[in-house]
Amino acid sequence: MKLKVYLLFAILIVFAVPVCKAQYVALGVRGGVNSRNFTNGEGISKFLAGDTRLNTGPTGAIFLEFKYSKMFSLQPMLELSSQGTKSGVFSTGYPSNYYNFRKSAELNYLMLPVLAKFGVNLTPRSRYRIYTSVGPYVSLLTSARQYYTATQYFNYDGVNYYKSQTYAADIRPDLHRVNGGIEGNVGLMYTVANTSLFVEGGGNYGLFNVQKRGEYRNTGAATIAIGISYWFQQLDYRRADHFMSL
Repeated sequence: MKLKVYLLFAILIVFAVPVCKAQYVALGVRGGVNSRNFTNGEGISKFLAGDTRLNTGPTGAIFLEFKYSKMFSLQPMLELSSQGTKSGVFSTGYPSNYYNFRKSAELNYLMLPVLAKFGVNLTPRSRYRIYTSVGPYVSLLTSARQYYTATQYFNYDGVNYYKSQTYAADIRPDLHRVNGGIEGNVGLMYTVANTSLFVEGGGNYGLFNVQKRGEYRNTGAATIAIGISYWFQQLDYRRADHFMSL
């Protein structure tokens, strides 16, 4: 818990960098999909395991970008991230008359990342720009559900039958409400006048165990997103003297 508090203070300190020094400011939104995975105590390589891959959920964010030079800007975001797993089990309270369970958990977080963003134009006067961003985040668990699909088999007059039932349990009491970690992205941006369009891929990784008891699990997500941002001052990367004063 102390580490989470220290991480929160670190983010607030970074966010306290005087924004008045930024000569260009943008407001933007982005949305996309992410994979929902747990490490299940087996390290970050578990994200690529066959029983957890391709478990996807939505993600979305609103952000500000404060540009300080032609290469560097600071980007705080308010982000909604759907995370979880196909095979994570948090509760053992299964109905006694069912078996052969398929388990999945869906966790939704409200995240506050503060990203350091570095970018360069593809050519000195190009509208296209590649960039990378990385930084810490603090997240708050907003909802958490454990889904069970239980199948019961029975025999009637020599014929085998089965029936299935899917239900969900609220598992927030079993999980820590606050987490923190690292987020990173790489992307391609196209800018014309005051508007930038971009596509980016990346991910986030929580540094702390999500469970209060039981197996040690980290949560995270790989993300693909598209977005748009509006610069309150016209930003034309094609001008050779655009950043001469910075």
